[in-house]
Parts: sequence; structure tokens; C-alpha cells
Amino acid sequence: MNLKTNKKIVNSVIENEFLHISEFKEYEDLKENKELVNIDNERDKIYEKLFEVAPGHNELIDDLQSAECNYWCMVARYYFKMGVIAGTTNLSFLKDTGIIEYI
Repeated sequence: MNLKTNKKIVNSVIENEFLHISEFKEYEDLKENKELVNIDNERDKIYEKLFEVAPGHNELIDDLQSAECNYWCMVARYYFKMGVIAGTTNLSFLKDTGIIEYI
């Protein structure tokens, strides 16, 4: 296989793992994170307030929510990919410690 094909396969594997985690593990793993839950609740309150104070602009607020979601999904994908790269290169020694499953 050539470099271009290998890169495409690796990127597909990383994307698949990202989607698997976000679909099947994210909620369960993060629902106990009080800081994240509080931030999420605060964001929901702000959006509720926007809907109250800007009647007739629901579509614009929905567009804002969609843009925010798309932005943070792209940021998460970036950091996930960078984490995979770091984990397989300069952090690969951690597999020898035997503590990875406890992190």
C-alpha cells in the first residue's frame, strides 16, 4: 500500500473510533463530571433565555446552536486525532507502565 492509502485507512479508523465513543460512551462517561454537567446546564439556561427575550428569532437561535455544535464537534475530532497521534508516538511508553486502563 502507498502512503496515501495508508493515511486514508488510518484516518477512517480514527474517525470510526471517534464516532463509536461519541455515540456509545460519551454520555455515560461524562454524566458524572459535575463541572461539565454544570456548564451544560448553564448553556441550556442561556439558550432558554435567548428564546424568551428574542421571540420570532427561533430559527436564528437554532442556527447558532447548530453552528456551536458543529464547531465543538470539529474541535473534539481534532483533539481526538492529536491524542491518537501522541498516544502512538511520544506517549507510547505509557503502555509499558501497566496503568493505562486506570487513567
